[in-house]
Amino acid sequence: RVMPELKTSAPRHLWVVGVASLFLFGWGATFGALYALTGELRAAIDFLWLAGLVAGAAGAVALLLRRKLAGPLFLATGMSGLASLGFLMAPGPGDPGPMIITVNGTFLAVGGALLLLYARAMARRSVLG
Repeated sequence: RVMPELKTSAPRHLWVVGVASLFLFGWGATFGALYALTGELRAAIDFLWLAGLVAGAAGAVALLLRRKLAGPLFLATGMSGLASLGFLMAPGPGDPGPMIITVNGTFLAVGGALLLLYARAMARRSVLG
């Protein structure tokens, strides 16, 4: 399959945003995967956070590769953050405290939303193809 020709070169801020988000989400996903492998993830919210972190890291890679797939991946990140905030209303056994749920859920929700807006703006400028 022939890749479509992109009309615009990648601006420098795309690389800064892409590398920074890959570092943050990749770091979180790596530690989450290590916890999963050691059996430390016990609560459903932990798996939800891990899914959001992996989607964010994948979105960052897609952004660096200049693919439109970055947008839906960042949307999945934000949705996992919003869904995890629901655990504040109905905590389950083994869930972390409300402060950790709020901070992690808000980070994923806001980070995913801002990166989704950024990816959409880059797609409109024909930077992502």
